[in-house]
Amino acid sequence: MIRTILLTLLVATSLNSLSQIKDIGGIDYTTLVGDGGDADFSRTRVWINFPIKLNKENHLLVSGFRYSNIDLDFNRTFDFDVNPLKTIHSIEYTLGYTFLLKNKDWRFTAQLAPTISSNLEAKIKFDDLLW
Repeated sequence: MIRTILLTLLVATSLNSLSQIKDIGGIDYTTLVGDGGDADFSRTRVWINFPIKLNKENHLLVSGFRYSNIDLDFNRTFDFDVNPLKTIHSIEYTLGYTFLLKNKDWRFTAQLAPTISSNLEAKIKFDDLLW
């Protein structure tokens, strides 16, 4: 039974990695309500992508920007101050390259996404940069 569950989870999470950079832009909102002592989580995300057709057929360079606002509501007290963790802002630049493979059924996609993630309560530091 455990093997079946693990295999199902592996397949389900792998399917997401097969997706392409196809969204030009969007807005989404996610909320997860904690149970009892668990934290409530909500995220608002806005993104836009700019595909640039290159000289070769079906080769695209995709430049994009994303902004996320994450709110955490801790439903219990801790021995440390959780106020700096309640709201996190994330600003991301994405640069992707994609092209159709020879069989025309598959597409190769590579993407870089340096991100600044901070609560913006102080100046942004090198530690706020994610690769």
